[in-house]
Amino acid sequence: MLKILGMVGVPVATIAGTIAALLFAVPMITGKSVLSDGGSADAAPVETVVVMIPDEGVTYSVGERIVNLADAGGFRYLKTEIVLEVIVEDIRPAELRGESLTTARDELQMEMEPLEPQIQDVITLLLSSKSVEDVSTPEGKSALKAELLDALGEVIGEERLLDLYFTQFVIQ
Repeated sequence: MLKILGMVGVPVATIAGTIAALLFAVPMITGKSVLSDGGSADAAPVETVVVMIPDEGVTYSVGERIVNLADAGGFRYLKTEIVLEVIVEDIRPAELRGESLTTARDELQMEMEPLEPQIQDVITLLLSSKSVEDVSTPEGKSALKAELLDALGEVIGEERLLDLYFTQFVIQ
């Protein structure tokens, strides 16, 4: 019985000691917890991204787009997915749930369908006119967003187009 207890007890004690060292001794020596991301209490706060649910407009995805950028040689490309926030008369999306919201999106989809070729053309021409340098910084992305909003506002109606969201933005 003691032999079995020794065979089981030694590995259990070793594992328990290792866990205790990780949880208590390492933080006391290094000042960093093994359970944290390695930052200390005085480290800069982690950036939090807040996703807003539109309360004025209905979202409409214009889909994924891959275009060659205007850099010399044409070997760089931009992959984006763009979602538009559009006002639909008498509909407040923040007050809709489930099937009602789906119906509102379906109505917008049908309304936008005749404009789809123009929307796609504006997006393709504008995106493909940019270089990597134009769109690789946060400022460049913001400027591109503003240009797209202006150009698409002419197609959809500036009073209806509330915002534009890049849900994907990859430069290769």
